[in-house]
Amino acid sequence: RAKEKLAQIPDNTKDPGLIRLCKELERKMPTRRPSEQYWTQAQWDKLRAAPPLRLASRGPIPWRLLATMLAVSPQVEPIRRLVRRRLLEGGQVASAQQELTRMLLTLWAGGYVQLEPPPPKTRDESAPNEAAATPASEPSRGILDLRPAAMAPAPRPAPPPVYQPLYAHPTERLPDLLRFRGINPLYGVYLVNQLGIASREERLQALESVLDMPQAVARLLRVPPYDVMPPGPLATQRLDVELLRMGLATPQQLGAEPPEDEEDGPPRREMFPEKVWPLTLAEKLRLLFDATFPDVHSLATVPVWAAGELLEYGGNFNKFITSRSLQKQEGIVFRHLLRLILLVKEFQQLVPPDCPPEEWRSELGAIAEQLIVTCHRVDPQSTDKVLEEAEAEGLP
Repeated sequence: RAKEKLAQIPDNTKDPGLIRLCKELERKMPTRRPSEQYWTQAQWDKLRAAPPLRLASRGPIPWRLLATMLAVSPQVEPIRRLVRRRLLEGGQVASAQQELTRMLLTLWAGGYVQLEPPPPKTRDESAPNEAAATPASEPSRGILDLRPAAMAPAPRPAPPPVYQPLYAHPTERLPDLLRFRGINPLYGVYLVNQLGIASREERLQALESVLDMPQAVARLLRVPPYDVMPPGPLATQRLDVELLRMGLATPQQLGAEPPEDEEDGPPRREMFPEKVWPLTLAEKLRLLFDATFPDVHSLATVPVWAAGELLEYGGNFNKFITSRSLQKQEGIVFRHLLRLILLVKEFQQLVPPDCPPEEWRSELGAIAEQLIVTCHRVDPQSTDKVLEEAEAEGLP
């Protein structure tokens, strides 16, 4: 295209404007890099004529789809047929069936379903003294083992059959999973149960962390350190205690000062001292969730502090963007705020067990209203579209 534009300008032109345009086009003329490989016409024609490759499904079925199917019917066989009809090959079908069983066990462990037949008890639950009562296993008979057959070790018992539930009867907690559309429903219900004692800042941190944010932008919207925004009651009264008790974090990762050297003499200096960064609230929540639900892998969290700081500026979007030099990323930040409005409305549908319903819904409603006013000043059309989507989904 650049060559076509240059060809339209006569070579012997005397027009200063055309001469300047010609120089500008020559300066901006794209060049081929020797390190890059470019498509040729023959390669492009070959690609167009080639037959399509076989498609393959990736990842397990979504948690919300699984919960929806179980709410319609507790039978597991229709879900297994759905898994078999996916675009999988060979051993992938068996792996997908095992993944479905693990997902059902996760729902059972969270109290969302009752499995039939019930899951087998673990070795520790079924026979805690079995290891002490069973004699030590003898070494297996080798090629040169000349012991009589009576002295040979007994054959090992056959492995237990693979567990596959036939029914997953929903409990009264399963409909809670269907209220979340924008995030992993298991993590959404988990956050609701945790945020009852949280402060306003902690609730904003937790909600913002579940929304996708490019790492290049997330680095510019880091959560303030402890000396600027101290940990709230959720972190100090619940998360820190549980993480220490379960051995998931060290005191230094939770903000404690490193212990001083009690030996006499000058303190020892390490050649390569290890820097310990205190965990953010989102990271603490994720650590505890992963320990509680180890088989939930389709989840991503990014600790950011965008809406919280925006509200500190009184909802002035331009002032916030300018203070953080986010002029090139303002579209990403604005979309983040719109998605946060929908997420806050989803969380308004449930109430934490340790928080009065009026207080919970009032605070989330105030946050949503402030974000709506701010976004409406920036782009009224996009904001109204989001509100129409929320109304269509029956959100408050």
